[in-house]
Amino acid sequence: MSIQNLLARYSLTARSQGESEETIKHTTRIVGFFDKFMGGITDVAKIQADDLRRFILNTQEKEKWAGLPQAKGQKVSATTVNTYTRAIKGFFKWLNREGIIQTDPFVGVRAPKLPQRLPKVISEKALIAGVIAVRQALDFSTGRAIATCIVGWIIYVLIVFLATVFLVGTGALF
Repeated sequence: MSIQNLLARYSLTARSQGESEETIKHTTRIVGFFDKFMGGITDVAKIQADDLRRFILNTQEKEKWAGLPQAKGQKVSATTVNTYTRAIKGFFKWLNREGIIQTDPFVGVRAPKLPQRLPKVISEKALIAGVIAVRQALDFSTGRAIATCIVGWIIYVLIVFLATVFLVGTGALF
């Protein structure tokens, strides 16, 4: 069965299970990229874990917007590669659940790690603008405006820290 026929079946199943149209379009598009990378998949049962690993490495090396005028020499982001990997793995998991393939070849393949991002801290320009705004709005001296901004910044950092700990966990901090 061709990938196009399998994608049509996947789409029917996903719609009947209440998946969003965006999710279905996204998965279909990404599996199409994988199919093209593989040179046209004729038998999904012959796909192996290393095929996905090669696709991941190839995608990581690709230039963002390759072939288009907006290409600026940037690589595809880790988030994009991770998303592509999860979509392909999800499709093959569906193939396995539906009995189209006997085993999911990608069970042992992990999606690339996403870079951990630290919260953005206020920039120097924003801090100066804040001091000026506090000084003018509250008719404070420069020293008192700076102290007010420092106290506000400390409160901001504490809130971001606590939110990170409670929402993400301590692993994101250290």
